[in-house]
Amino acid sequence: MFSNPLEGLKIKLLHYSCPPVIGGTEFIIEAHARWFKKYGADVELLVGDGEQFEDGIPVHKIPEIGSNYEGKEEVVQSLEEGNLSPFEKEKCKCKEKLSPYFEDADLVIPHNIFTMPFNLPLTAALFELFEEIDAKTLAWTHDIAWLDDKYDTPDEYPWNLLAEAAPVDRYVAISGLRADQLRKVFERKTRVEVVHDGIEFDEFHELDSVIQEIYRKNKMYYDDILGIYPARIVRRKNFELALEILYHLKKLGYSMHFIITGPPDPHNPDSLDYFEELKQLRVDLDLEEEVIFCYELENPETGEPLRVSYNRMRQFYRLSDLLLFTSRQEGFGLPLLEAGLSRTLICCSNIAPLPEVGGEAPLYFDPDEHPSIIAYEIREEIESQAATLLQRRVRKNFTWPAIFERYLIPLIENV
Repeated sequence: MFSNPLEGLKIKLLHYSCPPVIGGTEFIIEAHARWFKKYGADVELLVGDGEQFEDGIPVHKIPEIGSNYEGKEEVVQSLEEGNLSPFEKEKCKCKEKLSPYFEDADLVIPHNIFTMPFNLPLTAALFELFEEIDAKTLAWTHDIAWLDDKYDTPDEYPWNLLAEAAPVDRYVAISGLRADQLRKVFERKTRVEVVHDGIEFDEFHELDSVIQEIYRKNKMYYDDILGIYPARIVRRKNFELALEILYHLKKLGYSMHFIITGPPDPHNPDSLDYFEELKQLRVDLDLEEEVIFCYELENPETGEPLRVSYNRMRQFYRLSDLLLFTSRQEGFGLPLLEAGLSRTLICCSNIAPLPEVGGEAPLYFDPDEHPSIIAYEIREEIESQAATLLQRRVRKNFTWPAIFERYLIPLIENV
């Protein structure tokens, strides 16, 4: 399903806790761990609290690195009294516990530990350990206590470590805002990269493993447009016009995939001939990568021909920005109803009875119009739809495969 650019890389993720402990940072760490594993890395979590959430991702519970470590009250009270002895003792315990885990590490990624005051002995321990270990280090930053009035951060040791750039290879911030804030906090010049949080696209759209495979194998998360035409392959559906429109959309600069869900009619020789003509047209228009006939696909789990059930049809709709329906003859036009419930943009032939079904919502075009003109009209419609543009933006920039392949893996390779 995936290439393995991180094959064999040993990565340690550090935080005060991980799931089932609930929190925004915990959810991101869980996602990072899962996707590091998918791209071939050997990933382990070092946490104060939490449980293993997936086979093959070890979770090591080290109480000393939790936010409520044993003896914390004594350490905090002693610091307020100016006594560093309990703090130094706890710092040494953290170093002793963590050091063995770093011996075989290629990359260590602590989350929030250098910018939040929940375990200052741990923060101080990592300042020292990161000067000593061979592994590369990324300091992941979700929150910054130094700029937050609700945290008491005196300008003295050890609190002032939170305003000092740690000895890491890169700081990583989850937004441009956090990156700017880090640069403001640090007195010396520090390199800060931005890698956004992401969303589990597959989970959110409830995609089964087969549709996930199609989505990821074709890297649809890079697409400007995802389109669908749910119909059996017969001539009256006018698929050749759809392919010619796609050709001109591609010439306009769009990256895209277009999914044709239906098969040819096995009892109709003309339908099979038509399918062969469409495959040749796909070659002639240089759309072999863009146009997907589900009839040609195999179920990756069984090796049998892919069966597009109604549930999978709904999943394709959830993936899609656009229903492109170029039919020349319809008795009703059920795909317009499906697209309407899926909030999918509808661009369809202006033939009876489609306006009766779709009303004013779709973009209608004359199926005898030149496909370049129809493509231009579709472009104008797409670029005027805020929801469609936002879906494109989320898909290309804030889904985990896009984040890893466009930002995180190149960052790791550079480090």
